[in-house]
Amino acid sequence: MSHVRSVDTPLSAPLETRYVGALAGRYSLRSPLGDATTATVYACRTVSISARSVTVAGPVAGAPGQVVTLLIDHIGFVKGSVVRRVTGGFQVDLDGSDYDRKKRAAKVRWLKDHRVRKVPDKRATARRYPRVSAASLRLPDGSLHPCFLIDVSSTGAGISATLRPPIGTRLAIGTVAAVVVRHMEAGFGVAFEAPPLDGRLEAELAAR
Repeated sequence: MSHVRSVDTPLSAPLETRYVGALAGRYSLRSPLGDATTATVYACRTVSISARSVTVAGPVAGAPGQVVTLLIDHIGFVKGSVVRRVTGGFQVDLDGSDYDRKKRAAKVRWLKDHRVRKVPDKRATARRYPRVSAASLRLPDGSLHPCFLIDVSSTGAGISATLRPPIGTRLAIGTVAAVVVRHMEAGFGVAFEAPPLDGRLEAELAAR
């Protein structure tokens, strides 16, 4: 009697191998029917990833059926369709041939075995991923908007949202007053005007 063997990668990494952890990335969403307009790019972080699917946290949750393109650190460009929303993000079934999945599985296994090598941050104040990424920003007109904390330091933060205020705009992230100092492909950077003590920073950024 013949036996069916599971498909392994050239490095013998099972396609079911999953890395659970944060990898920085960017993504854009499009409707299943396509869209002639330029897609907006948002920042995201992975919650988990395998050769077949990825779950990400980001500022805009895709709806089931939406087409999403992602660029993920250590993985590269991937494309797929949203299958369900989760708290703070969504899950994507990834497209690709068997060969594409085998290559992804090899990368995922490497991440699982070796984790992500830490690269020293040479900026004056090192940035880190916050424990809670979901926050809200208040504009000068008093309007509130949901946003995603890309990274934070003791002096500023990277923000991804559906809007991009002009440089020089004063606003609040949670209860922390800040000013927009730069624009990025997937969002904008702010400098804190009077940052709280580091032990309170993340709690005040996430305050509603």
